[in-house]
Order: sequence, then C-alpha cells, then structure tokens
Amino acid sequence: MIADLVSEIRSDDVVYDIGAFLGWHSLFASSAASDGMTVAFEAHPVTHTRLRQVLRYAKGPVQTYNYALSDVESTVTLPENSSSGATISELTGENGAYETKAVPGDEIIKTEALPAPDVIKIDVEGAEKKVLHGMESTLTESECRIIYCEVHPEKSGLGNALYS
Repeated sequence: MIADLVSEIRSDDVVYDIGAFLGWHSLFASSAASDGMTVAFEAHPVTHTRLRQVLRYAKGPVQTYNYALSDVESTVTLPENSSSGATISELTGENGAYETKAVPGDEIIKTEALPAPDVIKIDVEGAEKKVLHGMESTLTESECRIIYCEVHPEKSGLGNALYS
C-alpha cells in the first residue's frame, strides 16, 4: 500500500495521514510531496510523541495534530490497549483508558487554515465513517483525488457499507 500511495502522490500534493500511528505513511508521503505538505493526525498522546520523533526524518514539510478526527466535537476514550499493543499504564504510568479531544476534520481544517487534501490515508480502527462525515464539506468542495481507507467493520459495525 505504501508503494501505491507514493506512486499516486504528486510533488506539490497535500497529503493527510489520519490515524498516523508512528508515521511511516507520513514519512514516505513527505518525500513524495516534497513541494507540498503532509498533515498527520494521531489521537493517542504517547504515540503522537513517537510520531513526531519519526517525522524528524521527513524530507518535506509535515504538520502533526494530537486529535481524533470525527463527525462531531467530543471527548473520546481511547482503550486501555494502545495501537502499539502496550497498555496505557505501561506507556504513561497512568492506569486506565485515556481521553482525548475529537474534532470534525472540516473544523480543524478551517481553524488551522490547512490546505485541502489531494490524497488522504485513513486508518482509525473503526471510526472511518465518522472521519468521512466530519470531512464532508472539505471532500465535497476540494479536488481530493484519492482516499485510502482501511476499514474495520468488526469494530465499527459498518459491515461492508461505509455509508449505511
């Protein structure tokens, strides 16, 4: 998938990596979009810190945000187990789940004055539909060419339909 993603990115593209985890897609995207921009969103604070460390090696400009993208502004609870497989207490010294801010993509694009994406990668462990609904205006009004979306129907209850 990374090879396909990179082959589709033009040098002046704006790439959004939603659910960036440790930033491998962002790292490769920043090389391909060397005259554009890569924007990485990672909800988990410890993983976001690791993401920023990885992206020090990016060849093109990258901005990172420690938000969960969703369809409405809210607070979301991240599970005890992080994306890395370690428990929150192992990563942070804190027990239990972690709460983080969720915001609609349209809202953060507007408030942060981000350019609209040309290419989007989404891997959000079951919240795909919420991310897409939260970016409805941007996706309707922009020239976004490609959306790569890893779907987790067992976590989202979507089955095979992203828009049910």
